[in-house]
Amino acid sequence: MGNFKNILTSFVYLLILFPSGFFFSGSSLFCEAKNETDDVKVLTDDTFDKFLTENKLVMVKFYADWCVHCKNLAPEYSKAAKMLKDEKSDVVFAKVRNEEGVNLMERFNVRGFPTLYFFKNGTEVEYSGSRDAPGLVSWVKELSTPGVKFVEDPSVLPMDKVFVVSYSDYSLSDLDSGSVSPLFLKFVRESDKYRSYFSFFNLAHTHKDKSSWNKWRTTEEWSKWKEFSQKHSDLKELTEALSKQEEEYKDKDMKEEYVVHQPSEGFTRFEGSTEDELEKFLSRETLPLFAEIDQENYMRFITSGMDLVWFCGTKSDYDKYKDVFTKVARVLRHQSTFVWVDSDKFGTIKEVFLLTQLPAVAYQTPTGRYLLQPNQQQSVKEAKSYNFDTFDSLLDFYHDVKMGLVPKSVRSEEEPKENDGPVKVVVGNTLEKLFDSKKNVLLMIHAPHCQHCKNFLPVYTEFATVNKDNDSLIVASFNGDANESSMEEVNWDSFPTLLYFKAGERVPVKFAGERTAEGLREFVTQNGGFVEDIHTEL
Repeated sequence: MGNFKNILTSFVYLLILFPSGFFFSGSSLFCEAKNETDDVKVLTDDTFDKFLTENKLVMVKFYADWCVHCKNLAPEYSKAAKMLKDEKSDVVFAKVRNEEGVNLMERFNVRGFPTLYFFKNGTEVEYSGSRDAPGLVSWVKELSTPGVKFVEDPSVLPMDKVFVVSYSDYSLSDLDSGSVSPLFLKFVRESDKYRSYFSFFNLAHTHKDKSSWNKWRTTEEWSKWKEFSQKHSDLKELTEALSKQEEEYKDKDMKEEYVVHQPSEGFTRFEGSTEDELEKFLSRETLPLFAEIDQENYMRFITSGMDLVWFCGTKSDYDKYKDVFTKVARVLRHQSTFVWVDSDKFGTIKEVFLLTQLPAVAYQTPTGRYLLQPNQQQSVKEAKSYNFDTFDSLLDFYHDVKMGLVPKSVRSEEEPKENDGPVKVVVGNTLEKLFDSKKNVLLMIHAPHCQHCKNFLPVYTEFATVNKDNDSLIVASFNGDANESSMEEVNWDSFPTLLYFKAGERVPVKFAGERTAEGLREFVTQNGGFVEDIHTEL
């Protein structure tokens, strides 16, 4: 945690989208049902990868002993495993207990229990079916089949829905025999990931209609986007995006073409060439341009890998500004994802994003959050405000954010009125000032509830007291529960976290030694700093 994206995910998960504890259950301790059979294999951090190498189709349940929902699911999960085993299915059911799969839970972003993933040839798909044995069996059987439908007639394409088409001369037998390109195989694997959201098709090359692709590039907003990008050539990200978006389809004999269809936008063609580019293309282009974020789709937005533009307001606000936001979302498609949070449904939204009015925009990047609140001065260099009324004004806000002209919005405690103790207290709004001096910095990130922090604080304070007259070192503390970091370099995933910064540098060294005064002295000196000699350990 610590950087903006992780904090944002936590806030959205805990405060907005799951206010009633959708995934987590009760304080009472329950254990997994003891009647689970050997049909459910037990996996750990150490055995997981080898097991998936040996088994191509695996359903994995992540669970915790205290979870009521896990207890309720266990007998149905075992029953489904036995049903498939009796059918001599290639699908294997397994489970990972939270305490024995700490690394796996982090790797697969497990944030609640139970979480079920189906692994097909190493690619994971989150379970979206019912929590009974017949539902589990039916779902995995469906996922075991190819996610791409090989069709011959383009009239079967659902033009009122989102779908993805590959135009190639491959057949299902080619797929079964492995006679397809790595790019097409990636397309098939991605179809498993997204098949619960939309359909994937394969059609012969003769059915493609290039005249219907990328039609949005003939719109007025595309012309305005080109003009805006050329006008603001000072922002490299803009010119690079424009150059990439202007790549024209070359009329040549290509073995494979990939196209995403959105009902409101038409067809958008994949213009890359690598598997990684195809994965990003499908993740990006299959999202709606500007739509409501909710419990069903929030993870797709959060994990999109792009900047997130949160429009916070009522349904009437959304209806009023939908057109202009959709147009801006289209031209910024390669950089940003736009979502609407209904402020009537999620009343905590103002507190979450530190807003003073609604409607408003919270623009989230990996390194900062920036607020657009109409008619409020928001530029750091001039008396300038922004609004939602025009395409140009929203693009202007985007440009100024990227150029560093809009201040970051940081969750912060009040700065202490007196701060002359041996340990300097730093808050969200003063964090960057800490590095204005020409001194080395030792920073402890802590939390009031953390017992390890409470135990370590006397040691840390003693070290700071010994070095209070050290002109080359600042010893500081930062409450990571009550403050956000405005610096990408200052982040944490546990408490306490100690970071050492050499004078004039922003890349920290993380402390991993003994939590003693002598351990701190050795840590600082090993990294080129000077400290007073310490002969006692607390």
